[in-house]
This record gives sequence, structure tokens and C-alpha cells, in this order.
Amino acid sequence: MALEDQKEERTRLLGEYLVTEKIVDALELENALSRQKNMPNLKLGEILVGEDLVNEAQLDKALKEQKKKRKGALGEILVNRGVIAKDEIQQALAKNWVFPS
Repeated sequence: MALEDQKEERTRLLGEYLVTEKIVDALELENALSRQKNMPNLKLGEILVGEDLVNEAQLDKALKEQKKKRKGALGEILVNRGVIAKDEIQQALAKNWVFPS
């Protein structure tokens, strides 16, 4: 029974889960999805280079490590290498994350 439930949960869309569990209502979900469609598709590496927080060589090395290991978030790799602090990444994302009104 538990395996069947788990399998079923994995096929549910995140939005369905959020509405079913009353985390958001249907209108909130619809509004969030609408805003998401209008957001630019920014990549973390592009943001960090654009903000002069990492250089192209640092980004390239981190991307190669990410590809080689086939796991790990780019931000984690950069932080673990001592290239950038986690709060700098968060600030750069917050600055570049544009929510259309």
C-alpha cells in the first residue's frame, strides 16, 4: 500500500499537490504560473558573471566539475570551491529575480 501511494504521489504535479494540501488555492497557483511564464530564463552562471561575482574561468571550472560528477548544484560547487559565499548567491538571485506585476 505504501509503495502504491508513493508511486501515485510521484506522478502528481506540484501544483496539484499544493492545492490539494491547501498550501495555496487554485487562484494563487494560476497567478504564480502566469507570472512564471513572463519571467526571463536566467541561468545562475550568467547572473554571477554579470554581477562580477565570479569570472568566466571560475564558472567554466565549476560547470566542468558539475558535468563530470553529474550531480551537485552549481551554486554549491562554487561555494565549496571558495569562489563565492552562499549569501552572495542569494543576493544576486534576489536582485535579478524580476516578478512582473
